[in-house]
Amino acid sequence: MTPVQEQKKIEEIIHPFKTYGIGDIKHNRRRTISAFILSVCFIDQLASFRYPKSETDLSLRVEKFISEYLPLFSGLGLYAIFRHSIIHHYSSVRKYALTNDKEFKKPFDKVKGLTIINTNALVKEIIKGFGKFETELLTVGSDARKNALARAKKH
Repeated sequence: MTPVQEQKKIEEIIHPFKTYGIGDIKHNRRRTISAFILSVCFIDQLASFRYPKSETDLSLRVEKFISEYLPLFSGLGLYAIFRHSIIHHYSSVRKYALTNDKEFKKPFDKVKGLTIINTNALVKEIIKGFGKFETELLTVGSDARKNALARAKKH
């Protein structure tokens, strides 16, 4: 692939993430569960372009992405808990709650054994993290770019 073709492919990868992925998350920002589901799916997709598929447990790849690009939410186990519970059952196994209440200022908090996640803070962190990821995709020779191009070739 020539450098021009490579750059075009990277732009083709970035465009739907930026336009549809982030756009839909922003559009649904006030719909707490919708915003959260879209966010977790978006993070899952970004992680699949950022890191090679070498793990049988995809949650490791997603948690690595969260740690690197959304550090505010690192260690909560977003993917492992929510990818399956919320997305498939609209339930959080009574350990987690979601809010977009403007009075809830923290990105997340633990209250009486319940972890409350502020989806507004999550969306902000996703936008910021995507900006960092996008910069890496645009950097010739970066691991992010190489992995994204390899994934795009397969799919």
